[in-house]
Amino acid sequence: MKSTKRLLLNSTGTPSRIADTCKKTDDPELCISTLRSDPLGKTADYDDAIYEEIPEAIENLSKFAANEVIGGALTCEDTFNEEPNARKSPLTADNNMLIQLAAVAYKILASVG
Repeated sequence: MKSTKRLLLNSTGTPSRIADTCKKTDDPELCISTLRSDPLGKTADYDDAIYEEIPEAIENLSKFAANEVIGGALTCEDTFNEEPNARKSPLTADNNMLIQLAAVAYKILASVG
């Protein structure tokens, strides 16, 4: 748990700490923009998150869960490509973002787990 605490205490809302955390993901730019988009991130109490929220999040967003989210988005896309009514999915951008966010969340949680 000590390594988790150290990482999260270094992941406070400051730009350099967010960047350090996001470097561990496959899409650091998406990670940074997502974490910075939450105005509460600047004043978040990471000690509470360590002991209350992070362990539960790690448990809930296992690799299996991330794969399920990604699989759901891909299934949605495949549905639009099925014959006889194949057409361009109006949800492609949303599905791609969901896939990327699931991958970013998994990498962050895996790095603290």
